[in-house]
Amino acid sequence: MDDTQGTPPTDPQPDAARRVGDRRSVRYLLALAAAVVTALTVATINASWLTPGASPTAVEHIHAAEAMARGEAPSIPITPWSSESTRAGLTRYPPGMAAGIAATMRTFGVRSHVAGVWMMAFGAGAVVGISFLMASALGGLAGGGVALLLLATTPAWTTLHLVLGSESVYLAIALAGVWLLIRSPHRHLVHGVLSALSVMVHFAGVAGTATAVVRALHGSGPRRHRAVNALAAGLPTVIVLTAWWVFLRRGTGDLPGPGVSTFVLMTIAAGLAAVAVDRGVGRRGAESPRRRAVAVSGAYAGAWGAALLTQRLLGDASVTIDTRHFAPVLVLATLGAGVAVAHLVRSRGWAIGVPVSIAVVAWSLIGIREARVRVTDTNAGGIHYTDRDLVQDISLAWVFAESDDYIRVYSNEPHLLVFHGDRTASLLPERGEDLDAFEARFRADPSPVVVVTPASERAHDADLWSGRLGLREFRRTDRIVILLPADAPEFAALGPDPRD
Repeated sequence: MDDTQGTPPTDPQPDAARRVGDRRSVRYLLALAAAVVTALTVATINASWLTPGASPTAVEHIHAAEAMARGEAPSIPITPWSSESTRAGLTRYPPGMAAGIAATMRTFGVRSHVAGVWMMAFGAGAVVGISFLMASALGGLAGGGVALLLLATTPAWTTLHLVLGSESVYLAIALAGVWLLIRSPHRHLVHGVLSALSVMVHFAGVAGTATAVVRALHGSGPRRHRAVNALAAGLPTVIVLTAWWVFLRRGTGDLPGPGVSTFVLMTIAAGLAAVAVDRGVGRRGAESPRRRAVAVSGAYAGAWGAALLTQRLLGDASVTIDTRHFAPVLVLATLGAGVAVAHLVRSRGWAIGVPVSIAVVAWSLIGIREARVRVTDTNAGGIHYTDRDLVQDISLAWVFAESDDYIRVYSNEPHLLVFHGDRTASLLPERGEDLDAFEARFRADPSPVVVVTPASERAHDADLWSGRLGLREFRRTDRIVILLPADAPEFAALGPDPRD
């Protein structure tokens, strides 16, 4: 008798599903490991007392977070020269990063700067983890590994995390939105919620909203159904922005930095760019995951660039054409390169794979060397507001230790004074502003004027303020000039003004 009689045939389907599940588990474990290593690396490279560096963006995030941690509305001790108040609402940037720092401060009881580094490290880890998941899903583990290697060894990626900022946080949210659009293109409301979160960290995150809306409109189904999907993708951004604008208007009387008209034009430009790319790759979406990935990633990158360029063209000088502002484009391009390399090796064999692999390794080694130099130099010499020469400038020491007798200090770099002096500072008038009105206000309440060099093209030099306001030079170094009223007590030991 055959013992095999009555034995049910083996079904290959469970084994195949188990293998798929195992591969997916490996991908997620590798992504988690990469995320943890990245977060720890970001924290480690900022171990110096001069890192992370600070910029105007970082200063506003930190002080707004401190206000929120105290249970107050997000505000900063930086005001226009025409303001009577010693604080202003957070208008140049959305409150997402500040809220995250405040929550970290309240949860773990750490200082704002430490919480900021933790937020940056967490965002960087999330970016790397999501990047690996995206690239490995489209190009296998080899594609994910190559993409991860290229991203981690890009010097611009390292430099991005030597200055405190919101880039890694909005990048994590943006990449999550892009990945969801690729994997689950029909979850329109979730796309909308992620886009809204991105906008509340960076106003140019409207690129995600534009991409989600365009993809919904170009989807399948009746026109009415597609319109409802587009509404679900776009409405969350409208709701959160309206709520934020109303909150600011009632609290400070201000509106967010870009302004309503500028933001609308940014949204239109982002939408047109997303439409152009999406139509170019294939209208009504692409059926294959790879083709859909190219369409979504390209549409997002185009929309991001269009939104930022529009903001720049409409007069926002804070938007510069660099890797910091165009970080999403850099990351998406790196992921695409990793997947393309892996596909090229598989399709053409080792005859192509060996030289390509050597080129990738050589490029990565060059990138590692450059990144190490940047980390070493930054930890030793600082960057931006933590520049060693600037930190040790005797004039800046006066602002930090002896300027409390004055309610405010005027400067062309008020963020620098707030960062080091933890005091109220007001922005000096720039070229094109009413100097007569400023002079009238200044004479009613004379205060120190601090001019930092090199100054922007729109800033006036120290000689103009000295002559126009009758101020006397108190200290001058290579970087900073301090001008005080002629009768200031600081001059008691210096004797009369040589100009008299």
